[in-house]
Amino acid sequence: MHFNTSDEGDPIDANIYGSHPVYFQHKYTNGSSGRNHSTHAVYLRNTNGMDILLRENYLQYRAIGGIFDLYFYTGPSPKDVVQQYVSSIGLPAMQQYWTFGFHQCRWGYNNITALENVVENYKNANIPLETIWTDIDCRLLLFVLTV
Repeated sequence: MHFNTSDEGDPIDANIYGSHPVYFQHKYTNGSSGRNHSTHAVYLRNTNGMDILLRENYLQYRAIGGIFDLYFYTGPSPKDVVQQYVSSIGLPAMQQYWTFGFHQCRWGYNNITALENVVENYKNANIPLETIWTDIDCRLLLFVLTV
């Protein structure tokens, strides 16, 4: 079961991630004028826990409650379906430049000195490092700009 939520801040033991469960289908058919194709998609927006089962002959949504906003995108081309879908959810935000660089993440650093040693070792090995994340045990984010 997945919960599609994005709470403010970073609450302990709470989900801060979201997803957009969307199903795309692209079909080819042989008609009298040759090979034709069509595409459609279905998107279910619901913030409650849900399972989505994709089987050979059916698609099943199971949610524990909430409001079901069901969107149908008729295409007919894959490009049309994607444009219709994006018109519902919006475009992603442009990321900051540093987010495209190399990130290193782990938990278990005993102190800030150990973390500084890791950063220094990256520098000594001439490995670019834009960001180092200390993950769950320290809740510390250190941005490192290497030149």
